[in-house]
Amino acid sequence: GTSASAATEWMAEWSKRWEKPGSGLTTPVVVKATGEGGVGLYFSPKVNDYVSQAEEKKLKEAAEIGGKPGDKPTPMKVSRAGLEGGIEVLVEAEPSPRIRAKRIAYK
Repeated sequence: GTSASAATEWMAEWSKRWEKPGSGLTTPVVVKATGEGGVGLYFSPKVNDYVSQAEEKKLKEAAEIGGKPGDKPTPMKVSRAGLEGGIEVLVEAEPSPRIRAKRIAYK
């Protein structure tokens, strides 16, 4: 069998590969050490230019109140980076050395 310390070393190396472009993940991740001795793969979605209908209406109203004639509303950049949560990968020594993955709750 493998020791928990060997599994921890392997996991630290393994987790680094996911931060590199072209790693095979659809959504980029940020890798951080977690308090429980594991690593967290935090999803970091790209910024998106989507503006909901309600946001569009507010932008138009704001432009009408304080804008110049012909001004167009500027869409807000929406970034959910850091809000998506991710996966925590833990090495556990008991009952026998193993690697376990669990979902990290949204913050």
